[in-house]
Amino acid sequence: MVSIAAGLARSIQQTGWDVVVEFDKEAPLGEFAVFVDHELIFSRLERRRLPTPDDILPVIRERLFGPDVKREGRDGVFSRLRDAALEQSLTGEFPSWLLADILAVADDPQRHAAQTDLVERLIAEIADYDPYAGAGCFGTSVSAAQIQATLREIVG
Repeated sequence: MVSIAAGLARSIQQTGWDVVVEFDKEAPLGEFAVFVDHELIFSRLERRRLPTPDDILPVIRERLFGPDVKREGRDGVFSRLRDAALEQSLTGEFPSWLLADILAVADDPQRHAAQTDLVERLIAEIADYDPYAGAGCFGTSVSAAQIQATLREIVG
């Protein structure tokens, strides 16, 4: 559970949001609880599973930016890009240098507004990322080089 907690903490920290991530070493055995502003938003003991970034990041986003954060349309595409990249980074095999470039695109939707089709393609590529792409029978997997090429198209 420590590696899952560390991966989730890394995903939260990589958002660039002004939040503090702390580990409670006195938590009951088997518990994995997540608090935002001292309010419990996830409990492994209650839900009988571990949290994912999809459980945690939207709650933090809403607390920081309010409930009116746009999730649809152009801004929704960039939010989904950020979420997809952070979720993929939890595997520990997603290159951090690639993550930084993707988050830079996700954080600048106005600059890349005309390229939402490419951003959609990038989201799909991130979902299909495999560090061993091209090394055998992984025909549908995507390599870091392919993702980087799409990033270059977006950034120009």
